[in-house]
Amino acid sequence: MRSQGCELEPTVSQDAFSIQVRTNDGKFVYPFFIRRSSGARFETSLQYLKVRPAFESEESRQELHDRLKAIPGIELRTTNKLTGWPSFPVANLVNDVAWSGFTDYAKWVLERAKAGRPAV
Repeated sequence: MRSQGCELEPTVSQDAFSIQVRTNDGKFVYPFFIRRSSGARFETSLQYLKVRPAFESEESRQELHDRLKAIPGIELRTTNKLTGWPSFPVANLVNDVAWSGFTDYAKWVLERAKAGRPAV
């Protein structure tokens, strides 16, 4: 994440680390969290991403959600809510296939979130 320009900071509640990145318009976006209280789960924040131009449409968040669901080796916990917090155990990332798929996914999310362009 740091190689993509992200910063990792504890949340105010100290329950999670937020992974944030400065966008091309100078704002911060919080696409990912690592939450301790849910059993060390990695979360994608559709709620925060929906305020970025690239992910403001439901179709773009559906694509984001579908790409996450398609990563082999990820045990995704989710709903169909496109403002939700799909998550998976951090331990899933020790699998090389899951790690590779997730890093590609994260780069795709971050590039679009930073640039503000549509996710298509």
